[in-house]
Amino acid sequence: MSFSVYIASSARKAVKKLPRNIREEIVQLSREIIARNPYDAEKLQKPLHECRSFHFKLDNIHYRIAYRIAVKEKRIDIVLVGPREGFYERLRRVLK
Repeated sequence: MSFSVYIASSARKAVKKLPRNIREEIVQLSREIIARNPYDAEKLQKPLHECRSFHFKLDNIHYRIAYRIAVKEKRIDIVLVGPREGFYERLRRVLK
């Protein structure tokens, strides 16, 4: 069962700031891994418990993709994308 992937405006803004090769990797990972196995990523704790975090490393930098699963709609809502440093603080601000 594959889910469709939707990128929220907060994630779009963050993705635009990233280098092209990182953006391409995010698109590929979203389609090939997250959409097919959305429950494999880390489930976050309160106050971020509504999201999951997918981790990957590229060019020796750790990145995160935070997303919500809309089960009834079979949709993945990507909320935020970016490097690990300060990521969860930014995610808290986005989710307020």
